[in-house]
Amino acid sequence: MTNLLTGVFLIRFASKEEYGLYGVAFSMTLLTVGVANALVMTQMTVIAPSKPDNVRVAYCGSMFLALLAVVGLAALLLLSAIFSFEEHISPQYTRLAYVFCLSFPGVVMIEYVRRYLYLTLAPRRVFFVGCLFSTIYLSTLILFYFMGTEHLHLSVLGANGLIALAVAMFSIAYFARFSLRESGRLVWGSIAESWRQGAWALGGVSVTWLQGQAYIYLLATMQGAAVVAEANAARLLLAPIGLISTSLGRVFMPRMAYLRANGKEKQTIGMAFRVLALLLSCIAVYSLLLYLGSDRIMDFFSREYESLGWLLLVWSVCVACEAIRSMPAQLLQVYRKFRIITTRNAVTAVLVVAASAIAARYGNVRGVILSMALGELLLAVLLWRGFQHAQIERG
Repeated sequence: MTNLLTGVFLIRFASKEEYGLYGVAFSMTLLTVGVANALVMTQMTVIAPSKPDNVRVAYCGSMFLALLAVVGLAALLLLSAIFSFEEHISPQYTRLAYVFCLSFPGVVMIEYVRRYLYLTLAPRRVFFVGCLFSTIYLSTLILFYFMGTEHLHLSVLGANGLIALAVAMFSIAYFARFSLRESGRLVWGSIAESWRQGAWALGGVSVTWLQGQAYIYLLATMQGAAVVAEANAARLLLAPIGLISTSLGRVFMPRMAYLRANGKEKQTIGMAFRVLALLLSCIAVYSLLLYLGSDRIMDFFSREYESLGWLLLVWSVCVACEAIRSMPAQLLQVYRKFRIITTRNAVTAVLVVAASAIAARYGNVRGVILSMALGELLLAVLLWRGFQHAQIERG
């Protein structure tokens, strides 16, 4: 929800180009969180339920230590790369890159906190952490408004990361039950165990991000940041659906992992289908409400965003296709079949990027989004067939 409110805030009080630049940085944030999820959080979610009770907590602590090392190394490498190529990058993108380096570690760490608390079946604590972060962060946005802060997109991006880092460290100190000394002994073993499927998961995240976010860089390169802002403004209105989808995945994936660990395969698959049905129902109801209130919604935006109507329709189709794809993808994660996700997604990502590049070249934003929707449907079919084939092989 904070991402939705952030987008609304920037649309109202930042320039269209600044909002477009923020969209570029936010897309990179999604990639870094996805990489961390692939290597650490998702592996922890699907492996921890199979650990003995007396080892499980220390195992989660070892994954936290591994994440700290990976995030720190990534930040240093990225800063070095920006410094080395600074002369070849425009000033607006250079500033954006430096602030991104300051921001992403906190976003990754608070994601770990959420996944850890969901794994321990403590959703109330997740809610508390979310409320704490949102209260501090949204108060900071209000402060920026009254101060008349310049380069609002950079201030918002930096504040998001620093506040997330502070809340994450507080939550680890207050809620985590693992001993860092005991967890430290397990780090190398946990990393090795995680890497077996994490390498494939990393590839899967990379191609998934490419398929879902390449449009931002294609449009920014070929049409400019203002066009990115328009596409993202329409997508922003469907952000509540993304929030629901992510929340359902975080709540039910640990439960499906526990069912699978106990040999209850029919219940695992049944739960995945029920979650999909619930999500599609939410999308249908929300899209209808969005359509009925479209006139009032359009009054909110300035004239710079006057062509959002059709974009809302095609984004609704794309979000529904993403939901259909998410069901077999989550099942394959629960069953640790990350190789299937990566290989299938690589095929669809290439097709989507090629089609999107052609559409972006001619300024057809709707064509770019529809290319993504068709890619999601094709991927859903390929993943489901891959899951069925894996079941047959298991006998």
